[in-house]
Amino acid sequence: MTPATEKNIRFCIKTDNPAATEMLRFYLKSDDYEIRQKAFEGIFFKQEPGIFAELFRLIRENEEMWMKIPFLTPARLGKILDSIIRGNDWEQTRTACEMAVRYKVYESLPAISTLLEVPKPEYVSLSAETTLQLAECFYESLAAAVSSLELRNMDRQREWIAAQMEVPVRKYGIHGRDEFVRAYLMVAKRGYTFLNGVLDDIHSQVCKLMIKLLRESEGGSYYRLLLSYIGDANTPQIINNVLTEKDNKSFVQYLLKWISDAPSQSMKDALKRFNRFSWIRTDNTGLADLIEGLEACFVQLVAHATLPREITLAMFEFILQSSSVEGKRAVMTVIRSFSGDDVNRILLAVASDSDPVVCSKILKILKNRNVKEAVQVIMQNVEHPDPLVRRTIYELMPEFRIENFLQKMGQISPYTAGIIGKIVLNVDPHVHKRISEDIASATPLRRRVAMETLQCMGICGEYEEQIVHLLENDDEVPVRVAACKALGDVVTQNSVQTLTWASHDRNLMVQRAAVESLEKLHHSLYAQSET
Repeated sequence: MTPATEKNIRFCIKTDNPAATEMLRFYLKSDDYEIRQKAFEGIFFKQEPGIFAELFRLIRENEEMWMKIPFLTPARLGKILDSIIRGNDWEQTRTACEMAVRYKVYESLPAISTLLEVPKPEYVSLSAETTLQLAECFYESLAAAVSSLELRNMDRQREWIAAQMEVPVRKYGIHGRDEFVRAYLMVAKRGYTFLNGVLDDIHSQVCKLMIKLLRESEGGSYYRLLLSYIGDANTPQIINNVLTEKDNKSFVQYLLKWISDAPSQSMKDALKRFNRFSWIRTDNTGLADLIEGLEACFVQLVAHATLPREITLAMFEFILQSSSVEGKRAVMTVIRSFSGDDVNRILLAVASDSDPVVCSKILKILKNRNVKEAVQVIMQNVEHPDPLVRRTIYELMPEFRIENFLQKMGQISPYTAGIIGKIVLNVDPHVHKRISEDIASATPLRRRVAMETLQCMGICGEYEEQIVHLLENDDEVPVRVAACKALGDVVTQNSVQTLTWASHDRNLMVQRAAVESLEKLHHSLYAQSET
Protein backbone atom coordinates (compact mmCIF):
# COMPACT_ATOMS: atom_id res chain seq x y z
CA MET A 1 0.00 0.00 0.00
CA THR A 2 1.44 3.31 -1.07
CA PRO A 3 1.51 6.38 1.24
CA ALA A 4 -0.92 8.15 -1.08
CA THR A 5 -3.44 5.29 -0.88
CA GLU A 6 -3.11 5.12 2.89
CA LYS A 7 -3.68 8.89 3.14
CA ASN A 8 -6.72 8.63 0.88
CA ILE A 9 -8.23 5.84 2.98
CA ARG A 10 -7.71 7.80 6.20
CA PHE A 11 -9.45 10.76 4.58
CA CYS A 12 -12.40 8.59 3.53
CA ILE A 13 -12.71 7.21 7.04
CA LYS A 14 -12.89 10.71 8.56
CA THR A 15 -15.17 12.13 5.89
CA ASP A 16 -18.87 11.63 6.53
CA ASN A 17 -20.44 11.53 3.06
CA PRO A 18 -21.65 8.82 0.66
CA ALA A 19 -18.78 9.38 -1.77
CA ALA A 20 -16.22 8.53 0.89
CA THR A 21 -18.11 5.35 1.73
CA GLU A 22 -18.23 4.38 -1.95
CA MET A 23 -14.49 4.89 -2.20
CA LEU A 24 -13.96 2.56 0.77
CA ARG A 25 -16.18 0.00 -0.93
CA PHE A 26 -13.96 0.25 -3.97
CA TYR A 27 -10.87 -0.40 -1.85
CA LEU A 28 -12.53 -3.51 -0.40
CA LYS A 29 -12.06 -5.15 -3.80
CA SER A 30 -8.30 -4.48 -3.85
CA ASP A 31 -5.85 -7.36 -4.19
CA ASP A 32 -3.68 -5.74 -1.52
CA TYR A 33 -4.30 -7.30 1.93
CA GLU A 34 -3.48 -4.11 3.87
CA ILE A 35 -5.76 -1.96 1.69
CA ARG A 36 -8.66 -4.40 2.18
CA GLN A 37 -8.08 -4.44 5.93
CA LYS A 38 -7.99 -0.64 6.25
CA ALA A 39 -11.08 -0.28 4.05
CA PHE A 40 -13.00 -2.87 6.10
CA GLU A 41 -12.03 -1.06 9.29
CA GLY A 42 -13.19 2.28 7.86
CA ILE A 43 -16.56 0.97 6.72
CA PHE A 44 -17.12 -0.79 10.07
CA PHE A 45 -17.06 2.55 11.88
CA LYS A 46 -19.38 4.29 9.39
CA GLN A 47 -22.67 5.01 11.14
CA GLU A 48 -24.80 4.31 8.09
CA PRO A 49 -27.93 2.14 7.87
CA GLY A 50 -27.33 -1.35 6.49
CA ILE A 51 -23.53 -1.11 6.74
CA PHE A 52 -23.29 -4.23 8.95
CA ALA A 53 -25.50 -6.15 6.55
CA GLU A 54 -23.11 -5.23 3.76
CA LEU A 55 -20.09 -6.38 5.77
CA PHE A 56 -21.89 -9.61 6.65
CA ARG A 57 -22.50 -10.25 2.96
CA LEU A 58 -18.80 -9.69 2.25
CA ILE A 59 -17.77 -12.10 4.99
CA ARG A 60 -20.17 -14.76 3.72
CA GLU A 61 -18.80 -14.49 0.18
CA ASN A 62 -15.21 -15.09 1.28
CA GLU A 63 -15.23 -16.10 4.92
CA GLU A 64 -11.72 -17.51 4.92
CA MET A 65 -10.20 -14.27 3.65
CA TRP A 66 -12.07 -11.79 5.85
CA MET A 67 -11.81 -13.77 9.09
CA LYS A 68 -8.01 -13.49 8.89
CA ILE A 69 -8.18 -9.74 9.41
CA PRO A 70 -6.87 -8.93 12.93
CA PHE A 71 -9.34 -6.06 13.18
CA LEU A 72 -12.28 -8.48 13.08
CA THR A 73 -12.24 -9.53 16.73
CA PRO A 74 -15.07 -11.63 18.24
CA ALA A 75 -16.52 -8.47 19.80
CA ARG A 76 -16.66 -6.65 16.44
CA LEU A 77 -17.92 -9.69 14.62
CA GLY A 78 -20.52 -9.90 17.38
CA LYS A 79 -21.81 -6.43 16.48
CA ILE A 80 -22.19 -7.47 12.85
CA LEU A 81 -23.94 -10.72 13.74
CA ASP A 82 -26.10 -8.93 16.30
CA SER A 83 -27.42 -6.64 13.57
CA ILE A 84 -28.19 -9.59 11.27
CA ILE A 85 -29.83 -11.74 13.95
CA ARG A 86 -32.14 -8.92 14.95
CA GLY A 87 -33.24 -8.57 11.31
CA ASN A 88 -36.19 -10.31 9.73
CA ASP A 89 -34.37 -12.49 7.18
CA TRP A 90 -34.58 -16.15 8.22
CA GLU A 91 -31.73 -17.40 6.03
CA GLN A 92 -29.36 -14.65 7.14
CA THR A 93 -30.34 -15.12 10.77
CA ARG A 94 -29.67 -18.85 10.58
CA THR A 95 -26.31 -18.26 8.88
CA ALA A 96 -25.36 -15.64 11.48
CA CYS A 97 -26.15 -18.10 14.29
CA GLU A 98 -24.02 -20.76 12.65
CA MET A 99 -21.18 -18.26 12.33
CA ALA A 100 -21.54 -17.28 15.99
CA VAL A 101 -21.04 -20.92 17.01
CA ARG A 102 -18.22 -21.49 14.54
CA TYR A 103 -16.19 -18.53 15.82
CA LYS A 104 -17.41 -18.70 19.43
CA VAL A 105 -18.93 -15.25 19.31
CA TYR A 106 -20.56 -15.19 22.76
CA GLU A 107 -21.30 -11.48 22.27
CA SER A 108 -24.22 -12.58 20.06
CA LEU A 109 -26.11 -14.17 22.95
CA PRO A 110 -28.29 -11.11 23.73
CA ALA A 111 -29.46 -10.97 20.11
CA ILE A 112 -29.99 -14.75 20.01
CA SER A 113 -32.25 -14.47 23.06
CA THR A 114 -34.45 -11.95 21.24
CA LEU A 115 -35.40 -14.65 18.72
CA LEU A 116 -37.75 -16.00 21.40
CA GLU A 117 -39.93 -12.96 20.78
CA VAL A 118 -40.51 -13.93 17.15
CA PRO A 119 -43.83 -15.82 17.01
CA LYS A 120 -42.44 -18.57 14.82
CA PRO A 121 -41.33 -21.99 16.13
CA GLU A 122 -38.28 -22.18 13.87
CA TYR A 123 -36.86 -19.01 15.44
CA VAL A 124 -37.40 -20.39 18.96
CA SER A 125 -35.68 -23.65 17.99
CA LEU A 126 -32.79 -21.76 16.40
CA SER A 127 -32.35 -19.67 19.54
CA ALA A 128 -32.42 -22.72 21.83
CA GLU A 129 -30.04 -24.82 19.73
CA THR A 130 -27.55 -21.98 19.15
CA THR A 131 -27.48 -21.08 22.86
CA LEU A 132 -26.77 -24.69 23.78
CA GLN A 133 -24.01 -24.98 21.17
CA LEU A 134 -22.34 -21.79 22.43
CA ALA A 135 -22.51 -23.13 25.99
CA GLU A 136 -20.84 -26.35 24.86
CA CYS A 137 -18.10 -24.31 23.15
CA PHE A 138 -17.47 -22.29 26.29
CA TYR A 139 -17.38 -25.41 28.48
CA GLU A 140 -14.79 -26.93 26.15
CA SER A 141 -12.63 -23.86 26.75
CA LEU A 142 -13.12 -24.23 30.50
CA ALA A 143 -12.22 -27.90 30.43
CA ALA A 144 -9.12 -27.17 28.35
CA ALA A 145 -7.76 -24.67 30.91
CA VAL A 146 -4.60 -26.11 32.44
CA SER A 147 -4.18 -23.77 35.40
CA SER A 148 -6.26 -21.99 38.00
CA LEU A 149 -4.98 -18.70 36.59
CA GLU A 150 -6.61 -19.45 33.23
CA LEU A 151 -9.87 -20.27 34.94
CA ARG A 152 -9.80 -17.05 36.94
CA ASN A 153 -9.18 -15.08 33.77
CA MET A 154 -12.29 -16.67 32.25
CA ASP A 155 -14.49 -16.00 35.27
CA ARG A 156 -15.63 -12.54 34.19
CA GLN A 157 -16.63 -13.76 30.74
CA ARG A 158 -18.26 -16.80 32.28
CA GLU A 159 -20.36 -14.65 34.62
CA TRP A 160 -21.45 -12.42 31.71
CA ILE A 161 -22.44 -15.42 29.56
CA ALA A 162 -24.44 -16.92 32.42
CA ALA A 163 -26.18 -13.60 32.96
CA GLN A 164 -27.25 -13.50 29.28
CA MET A 165 -28.63 -17.03 29.58
CA GLU A 166 -30.73 -16.11 32.60
CA VAL A 167 -33.22 -14.28 30.34
CA PRO A 168 -34.43 -17.33 28.36
CA VAL A 169 -34.24 -19.54 31.46
CA ARG A 170 -36.67 -17.22 33.27
CA LYS A 171 -39.06 -17.66 30.33
CA TYR A 172 -38.95 -21.47 30.44
CA GLY A 173 -42.61 -21.63 31.40
CA ILE A 174 -43.44 -19.84 28.13
CA HIS A 175 -41.26 -21.56 25.53
CA GLY A 176 -40.67 -24.92 27.29
CA ARG A 177 -37.25 -25.46 25.67
CA ASP A 178 -34.87 -27.24 28.07
CA GLU A 179 -31.83 -26.38 25.90
CA PHE A 180 -31.64 -22.99 27.65
CA VAL A 181 -31.54 -24.64 31.09
CA ARG A 182 -28.94 -27.14 29.90
CA ALA A 183 -26.83 -24.31 28.53
CA TYR A 184 -27.08 -22.36 31.78
CA LEU A 185 -26.04 -25.36 33.89
CA MET A 186 -22.99 -25.84 31.66
CA VAL A 187 -21.56 -22.40 32.40
CA ALA A 188 -23.03 -21.56 35.82
CA LYS A 189 -20.95 -21.61 38.98
CA ARG A 190 -21.95 -22.47 42.50
CA GLY A 191 -22.83 -19.25 44.25
CA TYR A 192 -24.39 -17.38 41.34
CA THR A 193 -27.34 -15.42 42.72
CA PHE A 194 -29.76 -16.52 40.02
CA LEU A 195 -28.83 -20.18 40.43
CA ASN A 196 -29.23 -19.99 44.20
CA GLY A 197 -32.63 -18.38 43.78
CA VAL A 198 -33.83 -21.11 41.42
CA LEU A 199 -32.62 -23.91 43.71
CA ASP A 200 -34.32 -22.31 46.70
CA ASP A 201 -37.67 -22.33 44.88
CA ILE A 202 -37.98 -26.11 44.82
CA HIS A 203 -41.56 -26.05 43.47
CA SER A 204 -40.80 -23.97 40.38
CA GLN A 205 -40.71 -25.55 36.92
CA VAL A 206 -37.15 -24.38 36.32
CA CYS A 207 -35.87 -25.85 39.60
CA LYS A 208 -37.54 -29.19 38.91
CA LEU A 209 -36.03 -29.27 35.42
CA MET A 210 -32.56 -28.37 36.72
CA ILE A 211 -32.65 -31.18 39.28
CA LYS A 212 -33.95 -33.61 36.67
CA LEU A 213 -31.11 -32.67 34.30
CA LEU A 214 -28.46 -32.89 37.02
CA ARG A 215 -29.81 -36.26 38.10
CA GLU A 216 -30.15 -37.82 34.64
CA SER A 217 -27.64 -36.09 32.37
CA GLU A 218 -24.10 -37.26 31.77
CA GLY A 219 -21.11 -35.10 30.95
CA GLY A 220 -18.34 -33.20 32.64
CA SER A 221 -20.19 -29.89 32.46
CA TYR A 222 -22.99 -31.11 34.75
CA TYR A 223 -20.62 -33.11 36.95
CA ARG A 224 -18.36 -30.11 37.49
CA LEU A 225 -21.23 -28.00 38.79
CA LEU A 226 -22.53 -30.80 41.01
CA LEU A 227 -19.17 -31.64 42.54
CA SER A 228 -18.40 -28.01 43.29
CA TYR A 229 -21.05 -28.30 46.02
CA ILE A 230 -19.15 -31.01 47.91
CA GLY A 231 -17.19 -28.49 49.95
CA ASP A 232 -20.19 -26.22 50.63
CA ALA A 233 -21.80 -26.85 53.98
CA ASN A 234 -24.77 -24.70 52.92
CA THR A 235 -25.58 -26.78 49.85
CA PRO A 236 -29.33 -27.06 49.17
CA GLN A 237 -30.64 -30.45 50.23
CA ILE A 238 -31.90 -31.21 46.72
CA ILE A 239 -28.32 -30.96 45.43
CA ASN A 240 -27.06 -33.20 48.23
CA ASN A 241 -29.69 -35.74 47.24
CA VAL A 242 -28.44 -35.74 43.65
CA LEU A 243 -24.83 -36.12 44.81
CA THR A 244 -25.62 -39.14 46.96
CA GLU A 245 -28.10 -40.84 44.63
CA LYS A 246 -26.47 -40.41 41.21
CA ASP A 247 -24.89 -43.79 40.45
CA ASN A 248 -23.99 -44.01 36.77
CA LYS A 249 -20.41 -45.09 36.11
CA SER A 250 -19.20 -41.91 34.43
CA PHE A 251 -20.35 -39.77 37.37
CA VAL A 252 -18.90 -42.12 39.99
CA GLN A 253 -15.56 -42.10 38.21
CA TYR A 254 -15.66 -38.29 37.89
CA LEU A 255 -16.46 -38.05 41.61
CA LEU A 256 -13.57 -40.33 42.58
CA LYS A 257 -11.14 -38.41 40.39
CA TRP A 258 -12.39 -35.18 41.99
CA ILE A 259 -11.59 -36.61 45.44
CA SER A 260 -8.24 -38.10 44.24
CA ASP A 261 -6.11 -40.73 45.97
CA ALA A 262 -4.45 -38.04 48.11
CA PRO A 263 -7.24 -35.59 49.07
CA SER A 264 -6.50 -32.31 50.78
CA GLN A 265 -7.57 -31.74 54.37
CA SER A 266 -10.39 -29.49 53.19
CA MET A 267 -11.68 -32.30 50.95
CA LYS A 268 -11.50 -34.78 53.85
CA ASP A 269 -13.47 -32.39 56.04
CA ALA A 270 -16.03 -31.82 53.27
CA LEU A 271 -16.68 -35.54 52.87
CA LYS A 272 -17.62 -35.88 56.54
CA ARG A 273 -21.05 -34.40 55.92
CA PHE A 274 -22.06 -37.30 53.66
CA ASN A 275 -23.47 -40.33 55.50
CA ARG A 276 -24.58 -42.34 52.48
CA PHE A 277 -24.09 -42.93 48.77
CA SER A 278 -26.70 -45.05 47.06
CA TRP A 279 -24.10 -47.08 45.15
CA ILE A 280 -21.90 -47.86 48.19
CA ARG A 281 -23.61 -50.93 49.57
CA THR A 282 -22.67 -54.55 50.19
CA ASP A 283 -25.19 -55.98 47.72
CA ASN A 284 -24.01 -53.86 44.78
CA THR A 285 -22.67 -56.51 42.40
CA GLY A 286 -21.48 -53.85 39.97
CA LEU A 287 -19.32 -51.98 42.47
CA ALA A 288 -16.04 -53.31 41.09
CA ASP A 289 -16.93 -52.01 37.63
CA LEU A 290 -17.99 -48.60 38.98
CA ILE A 291 -14.66 -47.94 40.70
CA GLU A 292 -12.42 -49.77 38.23
CA GLY A 293 -8.99 -48.17 38.13
CA LEU A 294 -9.87 -45.74 40.93
CA GLU A 295 -9.90 -48.05 43.93
CA ALA A 296 -7.47 -45.87 45.90
CA CYS A 297 -9.74 -42.83 45.42
CA PHE A 298 -12.73 -44.93 46.48
CA VAL A 299 -10.94 -45.86 49.69
CA GLN A 300 -10.44 -42.17 50.49
CA LEU A 301 -14.15 -41.51 49.97
CA VAL A 302 -15.16 -44.42 52.22
CA ALA A 303 -12.61 -43.55 54.89
CA HIS A 304 -13.56 -39.89 55.27
CA ALA A 305 -17.34 -39.95 54.71
CA THR A 306 -19.42 -40.70 57.80
CA LEU A 307 -20.84 -43.97 56.49
CA PRO A 308 -22.09 -46.60 58.94
CA ARG A 309 -19.14 -48.51 60.40
CA GLU A 310 -20.30 -51.85 59.01
CA ILE A 311 -20.47 -50.39 55.50
CA THR A 312 -17.05 -48.78 55.82
CA LEU A 313 -15.39 -51.98 57.00
CA ALA A 314 -17.22 -54.05 54.39
CA MET A 315 -15.82 -51.77 51.67
CA PHE A 316 -12.30 -52.06 53.14
CA GLU A 317 -12.65 -55.84 53.12
CA PHE A 318 -13.93 -55.75 49.55
CA ILE A 319 -10.88 -53.80 48.39
CA LEU A 320 -8.42 -55.95 50.37
CA GLN A 321 -9.81 -59.03 48.66
CA SER A 322 -9.59 -57.44 45.21
CA SER A 323 -6.65 -57.44 42.82
CA SER A 324 -6.02 -53.69 43.04
CA VAL A 325 -2.61 -53.14 44.60
CA GLU A 326 -3.12 -49.36 44.85
CA GLY A 327 -6.51 -49.87 46.49
CA LYS A 328 -5.17 -52.35 49.05
CA ARG A 329 -2.27 -50.08 49.92
CA ALA A 330 -4.68 -47.18 50.37
CA VAL A 331 -6.77 -49.28 52.77
CA MET A 332 -3.69 -50.10 54.83
CA THR A 333 -2.93 -46.39 55.10
CA VAL A 334 -6.34 -45.43 56.50
CA ILE A 335 -7.32 -48.57 58.43
CA ARG A 336 -4.82 -47.77 61.16
CA SER A 337 -7.36 -45.32 62.58
CA PHE A 338 -9.95 -48.11 62.90
CA SER A 339 -9.70 -50.55 65.81
CA GLY A 340 -11.70 -53.46 67.16
CA ASP A 341 -12.06 -57.20 66.73
CA ASP A 342 -13.98 -56.73 63.48
CA VAL A 343 -11.04 -54.85 61.98
CA ASN A 344 -8.56 -57.45 63.23
CA ARG A 345 -10.67 -60.21 61.69
CA ILE A 346 -10.49 -58.51 58.29
CA LEU A 347 -6.72 -58.11 58.55
CA LEU A 348 -6.14 -61.69 59.67
CA ALA A 349 -8.05 -62.97 56.63
CA VAL A 350 -5.63 -61.26 54.22
CA ALA A 351 -2.45 -61.34 56.31
CA SER A 352 -0.56 -63.32 53.69
CA ASP A 353 -1.32 -60.92 50.84
CA SER A 354 0.91 -61.27 47.80
CA ASP A 355 1.80 -57.58 47.85
CA PRO A 356 4.77 -57.09 50.21
CA VAL A 357 3.77 -53.57 51.25
CA VAL A 358 0.27 -54.68 52.23
CA CYS A 359 1.54 -57.81 53.99
CA SER A 360 4.15 -55.84 55.95
CA LYS A 361 1.65 -53.25 57.14
CA ILE A 362 -0.83 -55.94 58.23
CA LEU A 363 1.85 -57.71 60.27
CA LYS A 364 2.84 -54.44 61.97
CA ILE A 365 -0.75 -53.56 62.88
CA LEU A 366 -1.52 -57.02 64.25
CA LYS A 367 1.68 -57.18 66.30
CA ASN A 368 1.38 -53.64 67.65
CA ARG A 369 -2.22 -54.34 68.71
CA ASN A 370 -1.13 -57.56 70.46
CA VAL A 371 -3.62 -59.66 68.53
CA LYS A 372 -3.26 -63.20 69.87
CA GLU A 373 -2.98 -64.68 66.38
CA ALA A 374 -0.28 -62.18 65.39
CA VAL A 375 2.72 -64.44 66.12
CA GLN A 376 1.09 -67.33 64.24
CA VAL A 377 0.52 -65.09 61.21
CA ILE A 378 4.10 -63.81 61.39
CA MET A 379 5.40 -67.39 61.46
CA GLN A 380 3.40 -68.13 58.32
CA ASN A 381 5.28 -65.37 56.50
CA VAL A 382 8.88 -66.01 57.60
CA GLU A 383 9.63 -67.56 54.21
CA HIS A 384 7.95 -64.78 52.24
CA PRO A 385 9.86 -64.26 48.96
CA ASP A 386 10.01 -60.47 49.33
CA PRO A 387 12.77 -59.01 51.54
CA LEU A 388 10.46 -56.21 52.73
CA VAL A 389 8.23 -58.66 54.58
CA ARG A 390 11.21 -60.47 56.07
CA ARG A 391 12.67 -57.14 57.16
CA THR A 392 9.37 -56.29 58.85
CA ILE A 393 9.41 -59.57 60.77
CA TYR A 394 13.00 -58.84 61.80
CA GLU A 395 11.86 -55.50 63.27
CA LEU A 396 8.77 -56.94 64.97
CA MET A 397 10.37 -60.09 66.46
CA PRO A 398 13.65 -59.46 68.37
CA GLU A 399 13.83 -63.18 69.19
CA PHE A 400 14.45 -63.85 65.51
CA ARG A 401 17.65 -61.80 65.41
CA ILE A 402 21.02 -63.48 65.20
CA GLU A 403 22.35 -61.89 68.41
CA ASN A 404 19.47 -63.23 70.52
CA PHE A 405 19.62 -66.61 68.83
CA LEU A 406 23.33 -67.02 69.58
CA GLN A 407 22.76 -66.16 73.23
CA LYS A 408 20.17 -68.94 73.56
CA MET A 409 22.06 -71.62 71.70
CA GLY A 410 22.99 -73.54 74.83
CA GLN A 411 19.57 -73.12 76.44
CA ILE A 412 17.30 -74.70 73.83
CA SER A 413 17.07 -78.19 72.40
CA PRO A 414 18.72 -79.02 69.08
CA TYR A 415 15.29 -79.52 67.50
CA THR A 416 14.04 -76.09 68.61
CA ALA A 417 17.35 -74.52 67.62
CA GLY A 418 16.98 -75.98 64.13
CA ILE A 419 13.50 -74.47 63.70
CA ILE A 420 14.42 -71.04 65.04
CA GLY A 421 17.74 -71.03 63.20
CA LYS A 422 16.05 -71.35 59.82
CA ILE A 423 13.64 -68.53 60.72
CA VAL A 424 16.53 -66.30 61.78
CA LEU A 425 18.32 -67.08 58.53
CA ASN A 426 15.26 -65.93 56.56
CA VAL A 427 14.50 -62.70 58.37
CA ASP A 428 17.80 -61.33 59.70
CA PRO A 429 19.95 -59.77 56.96
CA HIS A 430 22.98 -59.73 59.28
CA VAL A 431 23.30 -63.51 59.73
CA HIS A 432 26.18 -64.15 57.32
CA LYS A 433 28.14 -61.16 58.48
CA ARG A 434 27.89 -62.24 62.13
CA ILE A 435 28.77 -65.88 61.42
CA SER A 436 31.82 -64.87 59.37
CA GLU A 437 32.98 -62.65 62.23
CA ASP A 438 32.54 -65.44 64.78
CA ILE A 439 34.42 -67.99 62.65
CA ALA A 440 37.37 -65.59 62.51
CA SER A 441 37.06 -64.63 66.19
CA ALA A 442 39.89 -65.12 68.63
CA THR A 443 37.41 -66.50 71.18
CA PRO A 444 37.08 -70.31 70.98
CA LEU A 445 33.52 -70.22 72.28
CA ARG A 446 32.40 -67.95 69.45
CA ARG A 447 34.09 -70.21 66.89
CA ARG A 448 32.41 -73.31 68.32
CA VAL A 449 28.97 -71.68 68.50
CA ALA A 450 29.40 -70.50 64.92
CA MET A 451 29.85 -74.14 63.83
CA GLU A 452 26.74 -75.19 65.73
CA THR A 453 24.79 -72.27 64.26
CA LEU A 454 25.68 -73.34 60.72
CA GLN A 455 24.25 -76.76 61.47
CA CYS A 456 21.02 -75.35 62.93
CA MET A 457 20.49 -73.16 59.88
CA GLY A 458 21.46 -75.86 57.40
CA ILE A 459 24.05 -73.72 55.60
CA CYS A 460 27.27 -75.64 56.32
CA GLY A 461 27.85 -76.12 52.60
CA GLU A 462 28.20 -72.36 52.12
CA TYR A 463 31.05 -72.26 54.66
CA GLU A 464 32.86 -75.49 53.76
CA GLU A 465 36.19 -73.79 53.21
CA GLN A 466 36.13 -71.99 56.58
CA ILE A 467 35.01 -75.18 58.40
CA VAL A 468 37.85 -77.22 56.86
CA HIS A 469 40.33 -74.49 57.83
CA LEU A 470 39.20 -74.62 61.47
CA LEU A 471 39.33 -78.42 61.56
CA GLU A 472 42.86 -78.48 60.19
CA ASN A 473 44.31 -75.51 62.09
CA ASP A 474 42.36 -74.75 65.28
CA ASP A 475 44.07 -75.64 68.56
CA GLU A 476 40.86 -76.01 70.56
CA VAL A 477 39.38 -79.48 70.73
CA PRO A 478 35.71 -78.31 71.15
CA VAL A 479 36.08 -76.18 68.02
CA ARG A 480 37.51 -79.06 66.00
CA VAL A 481 34.79 -81.41 67.26
CA ALA A 482 32.11 -78.86 66.22
CA ALA A 483 33.83 -78.51 62.83
CA CYS A 484 33.69 -82.30 62.31
CA LYS A 485 29.97 -82.32 63.07
CA ALA A 486 29.39 -79.42 60.69
CA LEU A 487 31.24 -81.18 57.86
CA GLY A 488 28.89 -84.13 58.35
CA ASP A 489 26.25 -81.97 56.65
CA VAL A 490 28.45 -81.16 53.62
CA VAL A 491 28.13 -83.94 51.06
CA THR A 492 31.27 -83.34 48.99
CA GLN A 493 34.44 -85.28 48.21
CA ASN A 494 36.50 -82.63 49.98
CA SER A 495 34.56 -83.00 53.23
CA VAL A 496 34.97 -86.81 53.09
CA GLN A 497 38.74 -86.48 52.64
CA THR A 498 39.02 -83.94 55.43
CA LEU A 499 36.97 -86.06 57.84
CA THR A 500 39.03 -89.16 56.92
CA TRP A 501 42.16 -87.25 57.83
CA ALA A 502 40.50 -86.02 61.07
CA SER A 503 39.60 -89.60 62.05
CA HIS A 504 43.32 -90.02 62.81
CA ASP A 505 43.48 -86.86 64.94
CA ARG A 506 45.61 -86.98 68.06
CA ASN A 507 42.49 -86.32 70.18
CA LEU A 508 40.03 -89.14 70.74
CA MET A 509 36.96 -86.83 70.83
CA VAL A 510 37.88 -85.38 67.45
CA GLN A 511 38.42 -88.90 66.05
CA ARG A 512 35.03 -90.01 67.31
CA ALA A 513 33.25 -86.94 65.89
CA ALA A 514 34.98 -87.41 62.53
CA VAL A 515 33.95 -91.08 62.34
CA GLU A 516 30.34 -90.27 63.20
CA SER A 517 30.24 -87.59 60.50
CA LEU A 518 31.78 -89.97 57.96
CA GLU A 519 29.08 -92.54 58.71
CA LYS A 520 26.49 -89.80 58.28
CA LEU A 521 28.00 -88.84 54.92
CA HIS A 522 28.11 -92.46 53.77
CA HIS A 523 24.40 -92.78 54.51
CA SER A 524 23.71 -89.57 52.56
CA LEU A 525 25.81 -90.68 49.59
CA TYR A 526 24.12 -94.09 49.59
CA ALA A 527 20.68 -92.45 49.60
CA GLN A 528 21.71 -90.24 46.68
CA SER A 529 22.99 -93.22 44.67
CA GLU A 530 19.75 -95.11 45.33
CA THR A 531 17.78 -92.12 44.06
